[in-house]
Amino acid sequence: KGTAPGLRMQVGKAWVFALPGVPQEMLPMVDHDVIPFLQSASGEQRSVVVSRLLRTWGESESKVGELLADLYVTSLNPTIAFLASAGEIKVRLTAKAATEAEARRLIEPVEGEVRARLGSRVFAADDDTIEAILLGLLLDRGWTIGTAESATGGMVAARITSVPGSSAAFRGGVVAYDAATKTRLLGVPASVIAEHGLVSEEVAAAMAEGAAERLAVDVAIAVTGSAGPDEHDGTEPGTMVVAVRTPQATSVRTLRMPGDRERVRTYTTTAALHHARLAITGAVEGP
Repeated sequence: KGTAPGLRMQVGKAWVFALPGVPQEMLPMVDHDVIPFLQSASGEQRSVVVSRLLRTWGESESKVGELLADLYVTSLNPTIAFLASAGEIKVRLTAKAATEAEARRLIEPVEGEVRARLGSRVFAADDDTIEAILLGLLLDRGWTIGTAESATGGMVAARITSVPGSSAAFRGGVVAYDAATKTRLLGVPASVIAEHGLVSEEVAAAMAEGAAERLAVDVAIAVTGSAGPDEHDGTEPGTMVVAVRTPQATSVRTLRMPGDRERVRTYTTTAALHHARLAITGAVEGP
């Protein structure tokens, strides 16, 4: 797959490999030369490594780590690792065995224990993202969805439409950044804005109701807030409000998000998708 050479040399008791940086040249060398050589040199039989990724939301990384602390220490095969990403905590279980089936059998009881301890915080596994889960819930019910966003500037809509086939449920989104646009495009009463302020549960609920009506959708997600770094409309940075309107009810949550502007926006986008999931299923909302 190319002409770049790879080098192997022994330095003391260690072997050093220098491989090309181009993946199409490097990967075949790793698969056909490096790994077989290391297995032969170590006397180890050929084995497979299998990972299972459990996706959680609703608790901090430290809390998830606390709930699984003894497993993290005592479970050697599979091993347990944690990854915080965009407001979610992923728990990765990795097993090594002679066959894939054997590795999965090693993972199964540990996965069961992790799920038992974390409960409803686990919402998906492996490649099932919150966007895909949300769209699946909508399609199962024959419902449509739209968005009304201020501080997140269309990020919720972007996450939903990143999933292939999202057009089966997603109808559109409105980015209404200032007060006049919220009133003109979403029908948020100017009196509600004047009384409660732009960053308020009342305004978020009105945005969701307006989006549901004007986009003709069953479910609407609305976000308003102060993403920072400065106060917005007298509201402290990191104060974000998410509203979800379903055919049954409209639910609203005020969130306090840490970090800089982009982290606040990213975490709020993830939270908005999860609040929509919970509103649709009727589950109890996390913190």
